[in-house]
Amino acid sequence: MKRIVSGIILFVCIALLCTGCIRMRTTFSVKNDGKIDFSMIYAVSDSVSEMAGGESSAPSPDDMGDVEAEFSQYSEDGYTGIVMSKKDIDPADFEKDFGEGLMGSEISFKQDGSAYILDIPWNSDDEDSNASSVAAAAAFITSQDGFAEIVVTLPAKPVDHNATSVSEDGKTLTWNLLAMGDRTSVHVEYTLPAAGAITGGDMTWLIIAGIVIGVIVLCVIIFFVVKSLKKQKNETPPAAAPAPAASPADKLASYKDMLDKNLITQEEYDAVKAEVLNIKPVAAETENTEQNQ
Repeated sequence: MKRIVSGIILFVCIALLCTGCIRMRTTFSVKNDGKIDFSMIYAVSDSVSEMAGGESSAPSPDDMGDVEAEFSQYSEDGYTGIVMSKKDIDPADFEKDFGEGLMGSEISFKQDGSAYILDIPWNSDDEDSNASSVAAAAAFITSQDGFAEIVVTLPAKPVDHNATSVSEDGKTLTWNLLAMGDRTSVHVEYTLPAAGAITGGDMTWLIIAGIVIGVIVLCVIIFFVVKSLKKQKNETPPAAAPAPAASPADKLASYKDMLDKNLITQEEYDAVKAEVLNIKPVAAETENTEQNQ
């Protein structure tokens, strides 16, 4: 892997001197368990090949010698080259794989307690010359959609860094090597999340999931309550109609039955009969007749 960075140095220098049309992005993705995935885009503009009389100037896996990495073709926006990657690099092997850094400097990757500290020296010994060369090429590289950068993606926000730009969630750091300013290195210090710890992004999704589940449960409860009320309404029996009034004949039959059973006297029966049939007592009729005479 040391030859990877040596190749980067040679490639950047030649591309800057020749055309300034380059694309180089080195990405280190740190996982929750501390292991690191490495990838690098390594490409030159197709215009370089045209300037060379049609002979391809694009880098190829053969240029990297016996590097232990996976390679794939890169061809995008008029740039051709390779994508080199290696997964699950153990932190203990990081310096062994990336010992020789940019511009011939030594990459430093140390563990201090629970913290990991990565330093990649950038400026050469001739800082004025280096700054001058980079400044002269940066505008042209950018105008040609080229780039030269290092990206570090972390499982949590870093403890300290000097990145030139940071993602919204604070976990992806980018160093634009064409705009390093007075930075003399790529520096980042980070810690790994504790086992089972919930990160900010995970917490956001947990809150959203909790709200969604709560709304679903509430809707289910409302559905069953409404269904139960409708069922009770359908099962409620209609109010009983009032019993029809007994006819005069039924009333007399009822009292006659009580008379036959000696439950009432003949006089009581006759009084009810007279009331039902609207018959005036005989004595009263005789009295009224005598008064009229």
